[in-house]
Amino acid sequence: MLDELLRDQPPSPSSAAPAYGQPSLDINDLFDSKGRILHTKLEVLASEIFERFRIRVQNLASIGQDENKLYLLLEKLDKQARYHSREHIEKRVFYELLFKINQEKRQQDVECWRDVVMVMRDFLYVWDAHEQMRSRAIFLNHVGS
Repeated sequence: MLDELLRDQPPSPSSAAPAYGQPSLDINDLFDSKGRILHTKLEVLASEIFERFRIRVQNLASIGQDENKLYLLLEKLDKQARYHSREHIEKRVFYELLFKINQEKRQQDVECWRDVVMVMRDFLYVWDAHEQMRSRAIFLNHVGS
């Protein structure tokens, strides 16, 4: 998706390669360099967003496994309580743990949202800079023609 957004890079006019050891003072080289840097920043920010979602999914799967284990233990304890080998009051601890697990699920959602919003803000700033740089390059290419 990112490549689609950035695919329409303005072509840079070909210029003679600078002599070895001499830095190029061509404005197009500066725009190309800036464009590559901004493109790389966008890729890094996009990968950070996807990684955060991956971490969220992994955490929720782990929480779900813990929740399933608690339900199995609760079911086992309930059977024992029905046959009077355990007390029903002992289930309270498991219900409290289930409540905490549900809290943790909600917390994961909130933390993921907060992290993604922060990275998206940075992504949009870099994207804006990238688009402004592209516009300037297009303008300078047309002015120079």
